[in-house]
Amino acid sequence: MPVVRPTSDKFTTPMGVKMRTRVPTELLGKSSSRLYWLAIVVLVTTAIRFVAHHFLEPDAHAIERQAFFPLGIALLVLPSIAVILVHRLGFLPPARVLELGSLYQFLVSFGLATLEFTRSQVSGNWSIGTSSVATWIVVFGIFVPNTPIRTLIGAVCSAGAGVLSYVVTRWLIAMPVLDRNELALWFVPTFLMAGWTYFLSRDAFQMEIDISKAREMGSYALEELLGKGEFQFFGVPLKFKGGSGSPVRAFAIVN
Repeated sequence: MPVVRPTSDKFTTPMGVKMRTRVPTELLGKSSSRLYWLAIVVLVTTAIRFVAHHFLEPDAHAIERQAFFPLGIALLVLPSIAVILVHRLGFLPPARVLELGSLYQFLVSFGLATLEFTRSQVSGNWSIGTSSVATWIVVFGIFVPNTPIRTLIGAVCSAGAGVLSYVVTRWLIAMPVLDRNELALWFVPTFLMAGWTYFLSRDAFQMEIDISKAREMGSYALEELLGKGEFQFFGVPLKFKGGSGSPVRAFAIVN
């Protein structure tokens, strides 16, 4: 009978570094739960900021009349609600929820960038600096455990969402071309933080795995019931030189 061996969840880079290609089972539930709480934070923060800007910012009504403002808000609110419902209803396994999280990260990045470019259309209201997309990339990459490779791909795609938002906004509403220095201040830190997120999340991911292994050390769980009915119990003594107790190796034979 051929022996079936499990495939490895690691690969070795050309530099000799071993990296995981999938999230261990013990971390999938934690990743799904953290994604759920992060979606709640995004949803509540968006609502609070919208109300605060609506009543406290002088040019709020002019900003809200911009064509892409509803799209930016929708990309923050609707995906967050979807993530919350998926987690609460539980109709997707944690591995699929984590994959959904990568799409969620991209959509929120696109929404944040769209709101920032929309605000820039109101004269004298705001000048583009370091984007909040950079902060979002770091928070998501560290807070939601994932493999370093997937974290890097998600971070780079999220940084690229800002570029895509700028191109789409310029194309659809004829937004004026921003100054080269302003674009550099916006895009360079975003992609830089995407790179740093990879290194920060790599250490955090390995730490999560080490913590999970430490918690499981010495614990046992019943995975499969081998049989039912009468059985014979044996306790075979174990000999330890100089020992004062009587440890045994316990096992049973099902009749």
